[in-house]
Amino acid sequence: MASEWLDDPIHIREARSGEAEDLSDVAYRSKGYWGYNPETLDQWAGPLTVTEEYLEANPTFVAYEEDDEERILGFCALLCDQGRWELDHMWVIPEAIGRGIGARLFLRACEEAELLGASSLWILSDPSAEGFYKHMGAVRIDQQTTVVDGTERILPILSLRLTTEGPEDPVPHDPA
Repeated sequence: MASEWLDDPIHIREARSGEAEDLSDVAYRSKGYWGYNPETLDQWAGPLTVTEEYLEANPTFVAYEEDDEERILGFCALLCDQGRWELDHMWVIPEAIGRGIGARLFLRACEEAELLGASSLWILSDPSAEGFYKHMGAVRIDQQTTVVDGTERILPILSLRLTTEGPEDPVPHDPA
């Protein structure tokens, strides 16, 4: 099993200065994969946009493969809000979905959050991603109601316990 990883062309590294635009493109493409129309995606421009300042302030990890040159396949980012660690971004380009990249990014985010002192990781999920997070061990702890294109939708709020030591992280605040 370990030998499989040695030949694996997919790598994970910290995001680099100058990659904000590329990562924003990954977020838009990934979100668009789930059937949202361009007008709806434009409404989410703020949350889908990564800035250089964001990269400097938040732990962000990039999955990539290297043939002749490096190709970004996805990324994830953590955000600490009032002592609670959140998975703020988790995106994989459409043509790489189903290759285990999301799982590897998620595990790297969990590892980093634990290193930074988090006992759990909080996730505000797109409904289409809830099954993935549950498969990774997270449990639904709440939900947020939002309206998209005049239609009400429910965003699951999940949590993953990272360690059995220490107190639970702060209870989620109202993200609205």
